[in-house]
Amino acid sequence: MIGPSLLGINTALNIVNNFVVYYLEVTLSVDPIPASVVADLTWISQPFVALVSGRIYNRVKGIKGLFLASAIFSSVGIEIISYPNPYASAFGAILMGSSVGIGSTVGFSVAREAAKAHPRYESLAVGFQHDPLPR
Repeated sequence: MIGPSLLGINTALNIVNNFVVYYLEVTLSVDPIPASVVADLTWISQPFVALVSGRIYNRVKGIKGLFLASAIFSSVGIEIISYPNPYASAFGAILMGSSVGIGSTVGFSVAREAAKAHPRYESLAVGFQHDPLPR
């Protein structure tokens, strides 16, 4: 469940980041700098939403619901971006960033917990070095 969910979220993010600037420039005649700022909104909104979704995940442990929310934000974000208005595209980009923030936080948290449950899931874990390296 983790793999396909993260794949879908990141595929949608790549579609938005690779084509939204072109779409805004060619279709809506937006200047390149504001068009690239709209694409950057996906990256700017992710950390803020990730913090909130991490707290929600810690309280409810409802991975299916959070992945579903992430998928809904992703699909609605792409749909809103296609609306012929630069402000709508900016809002859709924020929704896309939100979906990635939710999905990545939940996916990595579940993977970390699965690795603790059984050694065969160790490859799912995201490793962080907590001990300082020997000098």
